[in-house]
Amino acid sequence: MVSVSEIFLGFCRYYNSLNIAYQESIPTNTMRIISYLDNLGRMLGYRIFSELTFKKLFSYMNLKCPSDLVRKKPDMCWGKIVDEKMEYELILESEQEMNEEKIENALNKLIIFPSNVKILYCAHDEPKEVLKILQKLYNKRKKVLGTLLLIIDPWTTPNKFSEGSLIGLLINSDLEITHTGSAEVFKYSDGIVDIRLFKNSVWVSITE
Repeated sequence: MVSVSEIFLGFCRYYNSLNIAYQESIPTNTMRIISYLDNLGRMLGYRIFSELTFKKLFSYMNLKCPSDLVRKKPDMCWGKIVDEKMEYELILESEQEMNEEKIENALNKLIIFPSNVKILYCAHDEPKEVLKILQKLYNKRKKVLGTLLLIIDPWTTPNKFSEGSLIGLLINSDLEITHTGSAEVFKYSDGIVDIRLFKNSVWVSITE
């Protein structure tokens, strides 16, 4: 398994190869983000799941699925067979609208699912508001299984296409932020369209 820092920094570099243009849609952006972790998981030898319900995914672990997840699906997860049952290494949810109800629903899936690493990629102009949503769910559930990586993208409206910084927050099961990542957002014009890029990406431990 690659480290979370390698996932974040690798994504920032990979993003620059996607040629995401101002004129393209959010679903296109989402699809390309998911493809990064899909390809990475396959190269590392994991089984990749993207269309199965949580009910089915829990059954592969010989566990009962929580009732509020039975019909829902994750955007993607990595699994491997250990002792004739599935173990999940990573789960991803991508929410590209700054809609706090949708962000809460995505975080709820991640909190419940027994995966070592959980990633939410979401669009928001204030990371503290996403942390408030997480705190609300933590108070309700009283636990967060595994490590959670929040990647918060400032692209919330068309005019913020090339503004701000991408933020990464690594949060442990006690809801403590242990590492932070960031990358500056900027645009490059090829003469016809504006392309969105990340530069100067960093990853820092705040607990050492």
